[in-house]
Amino acid sequence: MSKKDKAVVLATENEETTAAPTVKAATLKTAAKAAEPVVYLGPTIERVIAHGTVIEGDIPAALQTRIEKQPFINGLIFPISQYAVKAAEVGKKGSALYNIAKAVTTN
Repeated sequence: MSKKDKAVVLATENEETTAAPTVKAATLKTAAKAAEPVVYLGPTIERVIAHGTVIEGDIPAALQTRIEKQPFINGLIFPISQYAVKAAEVGKKGSALYNIAKAVTTN
């Protein structure tokens, strides 16, 4: 068990209610996952982001703005550990990710 997992367990054991520990544990797990770099697997959006760009930390402002206009773009950003599986799905004609990527190129 990692130190983060132990901290979650200890925090959970020390809480008085059952609802609060679940939220805290979920928040910590999300924060840990957020530390992993992500990759954009959609088509290149000129002056915004290129296909295959790895993002460490915050999403660039230009991409944030584009996501506000086209929220489905968020469905093309994945943890780098899922790159191979998700890249294959984006390239598979008729898949959900393929259709999302096509929507980006037409909008």
